[in-house]
Amino acid sequence: MLPKVSVVVPIYNVEKYLRQCLDSLVYQTVQNFNVILVNDGSTDHSAEIAQEYATDHGYTYIYQENAGLGAARNTGLKNVNTPYVEFLDSDDWLMPSSVENILKVAKNEDDLVDIMFTTPVVYNMANKQYEDWMDKYAVESIFAQKHNTNPRNLIEMYALEPNVNRSIWSVAFLKKYDFEFPVGVKWEDVYPHFYLFYHARSCVYVKNAGFVYRINSGGQITSMSGSARLDIIPAFENSLRFAFENHWNEHEIAYIIRMMESFVRWSMGMSTKPVRRALCAKVHVLFNMIPHGYLKAYYREFGFGRAVKLYFYILRSPLFYRLLSNRHMQEIGFGCIQKVKRLQVWRKR
Repeated sequence: MLPKVSVVVPIYNVEKYLRQCLDSLVYQTVQNFNVILVNDGSTDHSAEIAQEYATDHGYTYIYQENAGLGAARNTGLKNVNTPYVEFLDSDDWLMPSSVENILKVAKNEDDLVDIMFTTPVVYNMANKQYEDWMDKYAVESIFAQKHNTNPRNLIEMYALEPNVNRSIWSVAFLKKYDFEFPVGVKWEDVYPHFYLFYHARSCVYVKNAGFVYRINSGGQITSMSGSARLDIIPAFENSLRFAFENHWNEHEIAYIIRMMESFVRWSMGMSTKPVRRALCAKVHVLFNMIPHGYLKAYYREFGFGRAVKLYFYILRSPLFYRLLSNRHMQEIGFGCIQKVKRLQVWRKR
């Protein structure tokens, strides 16, 4: 039987974790799938490890000059010759029956589905503990309504954590819309999250088929405090521009704003002072892309009160947004927002 799934593994300087990642492919409960290893110009011993596994297990090995995660994913995608593709970062690993469960669902579907959606598990390097993925219960609630759904009919899916690796994608679907990952920036998953969910017409949930996501390893964007955090701006800028060009309604755009607000607050809190100042200036421009009517819809959609409205006013005001570049003022403002949100939840009980 011809393989139905290819797993693309971009690799860059991960010699410490690469064997665990590749072993999770070797020891899958089924082996009827392809593996494409893309070495993105690693300078450690990752190349030797990847070539060893490629030789021993018949995996495809590709070398390219360092061009970033998005470019490595694109290279892998161009070499896929199966109906479905999954992306796996080389410091993460697959659950043992992941591919088997994916193939079972694919077999039961009459037609190719655009997206097979999974829920990863988090492994925290700091305490060596496994944790639930942040939106696990939201995902289960969404797919409890219907097994195979059109994401456009369930806009709550836009609020799910953007991570390309948590889905198995129809290659025909990706090619139909000439999809390529953004190149040369971090936050590669934000724009594809909105772009692909918008175009998809079928999505199924596959249980126990996700990957294990390693956090607090020191090499992720979650650990970065430098200029890479500024890449959050073009990620949401492109998402907003795409939404406006395709005439998204105010409810759909509210979900982009919600994610923007959350990511911006988190990024500011994790950044160094010079980066935070640069980020604030760019955020000011970004939020002024949004017509006031959409912000009003955002308040209505999520029931946020005066504190959040004030926060958005500060972001949009040329006189006040610089307050957020001061960490102390930032902590006071964000603390007030969280207190108001908790009070609103308490009042609804």
